[in-house]
Amino acid sequence: MKRILPILALAAISSFAGGLKYGADAAGVLTMPSFSGDGSPDSKIGFGGKIAVAGQYDVNELFSVRGNVGYLLTTWGFKRDDVDYDAKGNEITTSSDVDATSHFVTIGVDAIYKPVSKFQILAGPSIDIPVSGSYSGGISGDIEDDQASVSVEAGLGYEITPDISVNAKYKLALTDYIKDAVKLNQVQVGVSYNFGN
Repeated sequence: MKRILPILALAAISSFAGGLKYGADAAGVLTMPSFSGDGSPDSKIGFGGKIAVAGQYDVNELFSVRGNVGYLLTTWGFKRDDVDYDAKGNEITTSSDVDATSHFVTIGVDAIYKPVSKFQILAGPSIDIPVSGSYSGGISGDIEDDQASVSVEAGLGYEITPDISVNAKYKLALTDYIKDAVKLNQVQVGVSYNFGN
């Protein structure tokens, strides 16, 4: 029995590894910031991109799990109102655009369900870990109080070939990117490629 268990374990690992595919993911990103609290500024939509290495395990013909680790760059922004007073004490409000650029290490896992041939339904969690960020325009300098942001994403995909698929996903931020201030929601349109078994 002691000899049989290691053999069975090795067989199970070999079976799992045999179904594992390695690949890469790339996507264009549309970022929509949302702000917390009263008097929130008007947000500005930003753009960016994501590139990642990936691994996919096909559980069966209908269900797969795909994980990825990569780099995410996105811009975003908002309009800032500054209040000042003239010589007579009259209030003067001026608006300025603040542009931001943020860099992340991004980690995600998608469950992939194929209800019909070639079509995919995708859903899963992700986390974006900030590497750096900066403001320009009405505010200049580094982004402070940034933190890892947890999101859930869902979307649809289409399998062009067994190794190439395209997809579109909406990514809803569950936690703040800038503490008590900003969440970054995204639409991602991308392509996934598998190098093979």
